[in-house]
Formats: sequence, C-alpha cells, structure tokens
Amino acid sequence: MLINNLKKIVTNTFPTKYKDIIDPLAFVLNPFIDSLTNALNRRLSFNDNFNASDMDLEVKLPINNLNLLHSVKGKVTGLIITRVLNLDNNAAVLTQAPFIEFTQINDNTIQITNIIGLTVGIRYKLRILLYGN
Repeated sequence: MLINNLKKIVTNTFPTKYKDIIDPLAFVLNPFIDSLTNALNRRLSFNDNFNASDMDLEVKLPINNLNLLHSVKGKVTGLIITRVLNLDNNAAVLTQAPFIEFTQINDNTIQITNIIGLTVGIRYKLRILLYGN
C-alpha cells in the first residue's frame, strides 16, 4: 500500500494573525513531510540512506589477501554478495552460497582473506554490499 502525499502546511490557509508562527513551522516541516512520504513509498536506497556501499569486484580463486577500498564510514560490520556472474564458463553452476571472509585494515580498507562457494580457477564478477554500524 502506498502512502498518499501527506498534506503540507499552507500558510495562507491560516488566519493572518498566525503567520509569524505558521511560516517557520511550514519552512521546517514541509521538506520533512516530503522526505517521509518518499521513504514510506519505497524510495529508500542503501547508498543514500544507510551507512553502506555497493561495488563490483572481479576475482579468480584462489585469492591472496585482496585489499578493497570502500566508502563506508567507520568499521565495516558486514558484507553481502548480491550477484555473481561467471565470466569464464557459463555452464558451471554454484553449488553453495558464496561467502566472503574479510578483516578491517583501516577506516576505508578491508582485506578479503577468503571467498567460499566459488569454483577455483574461474573468473567471477561479484556485486557486493558492504555496510557499517
């Protein structure tokens, strides 16, 4: 169910004696009402609204401590693989859900230490979502 646009505060619908009170309220509340309506109508994105970053990464197993720069603020607390594309052999199928093990190097770098669930020797393009606290 989509939320209908909430009514904005229209200053000229109030008696003029309240203009000094209504104008500042409308100035502050109307943009918030627009943002809230957009958020409730499924217009949130990870990159704009959460401490998260998504990126594409090409890998070929085995990997050896791959450093990855990111834009998550602070510590990366998790990583989700959202898409896996096999770049070498489309006939090879995944036999389990891929999982990335990593450690935090500094505020803008993680080190991928292992990727589980992909076939060794095949190149993959991974779409990953990193998120922080």
